[in-house]
This record gives sequence, structure tokens and C-alpha cells, in this order.
Amino acid sequence: MSLRRFLVEGAPSRGEAILDPDTSKHVAKVLRLRAGDGVTLFDGRGTEWPGTLASVDRRGVRVAVGEGRPAPRPRGPRVVLATAVPKGKRMSVLLAMATEAGVDAIVPLDFERSSVRGVRPAKVEHWRRAVLGAVRQCGRAFLPVLEAETGLAEFLARPRAEGERRFLASTRGRPETLSRLLAQGPPPGAVVLVVGPEGGITEREEEAALLQGFEPCGLGDGILRVETAGVCGVVLARASFPGGGGPRVGLPCEE
Repeated sequence: MSLRRFLVEGAPSRGEAILDPDTSKHVAKVLRLRAGDGVTLFDGRGTEWPGTLASVDRRGVRVAVGEGRPAPRPRGPRVVLATAVPKGKRMSVLLAMATEAGVDAIVPLDFERSSVRGVRPAKVEHWRRAVLGAVRQCGRAFLPVLEAETGLAEFLARPRAEGERRFLASTRGRPETLSRLLAQGPPPGAVVLVVGPEGGITEREEEAALLQGFEPCGLGDGILRVETAGVCGVVLARASFPGGGGPRVGLPCEE
């Protein structure tokens, strides 16, 4: 059965929630749900509410909600993907697929050879919609953090969190694969993966990353597109730990 999940800004009040206009229009005109249909509301921070549509109007859908319930946090380390922005719609594809694969935060990075930089606010809003659609699709209770575009040097200089391991996707030489590197040593509390642009990272950028404790890693035998590399990295990070698992294959939701 398709998942009918909708994000709410805060906890429903007095057993009722009113969906925002855009979501209400989607419920009424796209999904064509009716009063009495069951839904799930979530706040993106780990709480879910079972609900039943009380009234359906594309200008405002009312939902009768039950008691909130906490959702378990995903097992395994926190996964942060810091990536160059690919051209066109491919960033939205990357964001959606990485979200479904279990990423916890995405940081768009600006490299010397970046083909896309200076992202407009309208584009960022489009990206946020892609993330939200993927969260609704895959049944996640926690909304990934989508950060503002950041320069590589600024990102590399961030303080290392406790238990964090840092990796840089590299095609120079034959670096160990990410999964093999993660199998070495104790399980980290967080995995940070940097993926460069299609033109590749410069030697100066790679040296700067290594000085900040980033380990070069491979993601496969071939040269991957930016979006493919990012998603592969998230999947490998999630699947490298007992109980971390990976994305489950299921029925798509109604879009």
C-alpha cells in the first residue's frame, strides 16, 4: 500500500491538524484522497502521528490525529554528504536518492572546477521539495539537513566531531574502497564524504583535504558521475555497519 505521509511544522493541537495550502492541493487534486482516508503526519524530527482525513479541500485539509509516537533513529553512524552541484535537474535526483539511501545531511560545495555555483534561492527551494518528496516516499521520520552552499576551504576547516571519520572520493591511484576503509578500526560516530565536480578536484584541493584528515577512498572501479558517486557513498556508509542496513525496496508512493 502506498505511504500517505505529510510533513507538519509542529505538533498538532487538540487532536487536529490543518495541512498547508500546497500539501492540501496535492492531497485533493493529485492524490485524490477523501474524508475518512488514513494518513500519517510527521514533523521531520522523529515524531509521527496516525491520522484520518476529516475534510478535504485543496485550500485546507483537516486531519484528525491520534497520539504522537517517537520513531527510532536509524542505526549506524551519522552520514554527511558534501558534494559538488551537478548541472540541471541532476542535483534534485542526487538529493532524492541520497535521502532515500539514508543520508543525514547534504552540503553543496563550491570547488575550483565547479560547473554550478551561486545557486539561486528558487533553486534551493526546489531542492528542498525534492528532499521532502523522498522523505515521504521512503517512510523516514527524520528530515535530512540541507545546508547552504559552502566553499570547500571553509568546509574542510570545520572542527572534527567526536568519533568522526572523513573521506574524500578520489580517482588518483587506486585508493581503498570506502567500505573497506570503514571496516578498519572501531565504528565511527559519523561518516563525512566529500565528492568533487565532474572536472575533478585539483591537486591543491586534494592536498588541503588530506591535511585536514580526509582519507582518499574509492567508490567503485569506474569513473562515476557526481550524483552516482554521492548516492553510492551514502549506501556504502550505511551498509558497512551491523544493523546499519541499506534502503529497502518497496512500492512507490502516489505522487
